[in-house]
Amino acid sequence: MKTAIIGAIVGATMLLTQFVLAQAPPPRVLGLMKAVIIPASDAVFVVGKAPPKSEREWAAVASGASRLVDAGKVLANEAPLEGTADWIRLANAMADAAAVAGKAAKEKNVDAALDAGDVLYTTCEDCHRQFVKK
Repeated sequence: MKTAIIGAIVGATMLLTQFVLAQAPPPRVLGLMKAVIIPASDAVFVVGKAPPKSEREWAAVASGASRLVDAGKVLANEAPLEGTADWIRLANAMADAAAVAGKAAKEKNVDAALDAGDVLYTTCEDCHRQFVKK
């Protein structure tokens, strides 16, 4: 009887641990968010505060967009166990919006960069609403 109870406790603990781990983003995703996605998205979103005026400012927007495209590809491969299809869709949407922002930066098109930034922001918000547990 004692062995059965211990076995049940161990089994329940293992099951609960798997459930918790399935809900939390992996450390690699959090690291990618802090090291790449946040600074790169800030470089794209800055267009909304003040349009770039110099080649250097436009290059910073294009660089941020390029890093977001790459990060979106990495994120697509880090999907959690639950919501995999939504995660991949949102990661790809982020990469697509970033690609549009990069194209706009190369063309020095403020309106297109702002539109891409809006899509990027909405995509980020949708992903955080679904996958970031508060």
